Amino acid sequence: MTISEQARHALHLRLAEVLGPEEAVVLMEHLPPVGWADVATRTDVEALRIATRQDLDMVRVELRGEMAQLSGRFDRLEGKIEGRIDKLEGKFDRLDGNFDKRIGEMHRSMANQTRAVIVATFGMMATSIGGVISVAALAH
Repeated sequence: MTISEQARHALHLRLAEVLGPEEAVVLMEHLPPVGWADVATRTDVEALRIATRQDLDMVRVELRGEMAQLSGRFDRLEGKIEGRIDKLEGKFDRLDGNFDKRIGEMHRSMANQTRAVIVATFGMMATSIGGVISVAALAH
C-alpha cells in the first residue's frame, strides 16, 4: 500500500495531539519517506551486488575476447605492412642497382668520348704541325 503525503500529514497531526509536537517529529523522522515496499533490504543489496559482479565478469570475458580479436587483427595488419615494406625495399634496391649501372655506363661513355676528343685533337695538332713544317720547308 502506497502512503500519500496527505496521509503522512494527517498521521503527523494526530501524533502531535497524542505525543506532543517534538515527539511527533522524532517519530515521523524514523519512518521511511516512501512506502516499505520501496525500501531496500540487506538481502536486496547483496543480491544486487552479486548480480553486478556477475555482469562485470561477463563484460570482462567479452572484453578479453574482443581484445584477442583486435590483437589478431593488428598482428595480421602488421604482417601485411611488413610484407609491403619488404616489397618496397626490394624495389628500391633494384632501382638503386639500375641507377648505379646507368651512372657507370655514363662514366664509361664520357671516358670514351674524352679519349676520342683527345685523339682527334692530337691528330689535328699533328696534321697542323705537319702542315706548318711543309709550308716552312717550301718557303726555304
